[in-house]
Amino acid sequence: IAATFHGVAIACTVLRLSYRYYVARLWWEDMWAALSLAFDIICFVCALLDKSTTVNRAVTSANRVFWLVSIAFPCVLWFARASILCSLIRVANPEGGLRQVVYGTWISFIIMFVGIVAQKIYICEYYECSIPDFVAITQLITDIFSDSILVALPLLMFRRIQLPKNQKILVLLSFSAAILITAVTILHSAVLFGPNSTGIIVIGHVKAAVSLIVCDLLVLVTLAYRACGCGDIDGPHSSGNMVFTTVDLEQLGAD
Repeated sequence: IAATFHGVAIACTVLRLSYRYYVARLWWEDMWAALSLAFDIICFVCALLDKSTTVNRAVTSANRVFWLVSIAFPCVLWFARASILCSLIRVANPEGGLRQVVYGTWISFIIMFVGIVAQKIYICEYYECSIPDFVAITQLITDIFSDSILVALPLLMFRRIQLPKNQKILVLLSFSAAILITAVTILHSAVLFGPNSTGIIVIGHVKAAVSLIVCDLLVLVTLAYRACGCGDIDGPHSSGNMVFTTVDLEQLGAD
């Protein structure tokens, strides 16, 4: 199951990056997506190597796998969130107070990411990668907080932007998909509070893969609209000084 989710996530991201390169619109959100992809490949390899490994198995190779995935999981997750946030900045071009909110969000994401990685290194060093309850609580709080921000910010930003209804729904739904990460997070946390089992690792893999898929949605939806020749549902937009990169709505209308 874990390898399947990672395979889909990797394929989606490769398609996303290839498309962005083809249309010559690679930007910072694509760099973060590429970094997330690199760590997701590590997770994918670990999932293949870890098929017969249980959480309590004290084997050197298993411990190495736990070390790798413990560090790779938060890297995939937070780099994907960074990609989503960069996409939001480029699409909505926030100004004034909203721009300060976005900068504050960036700083909070960096702090939470560094804290989570440091925490993972600590528990792998002193708890043999066995997840104690305080780690599960920390992950649950940071994940819900960060994903709630990624859902709320687009709703605030797009209130001032004049877009055709179809375009606005398309963009908002793509950003709101971040809530899927929270759904998997809640399930993962519930398993973490229970007895050790292989389900902890499997759901962790699913969580990482889903986060990568979510950060690709905006680009993939745009590509799907162009490939299906559905550009006629999007009329010309009048968005002032906005610059669209991740979702090229002018390209949607051009086809």
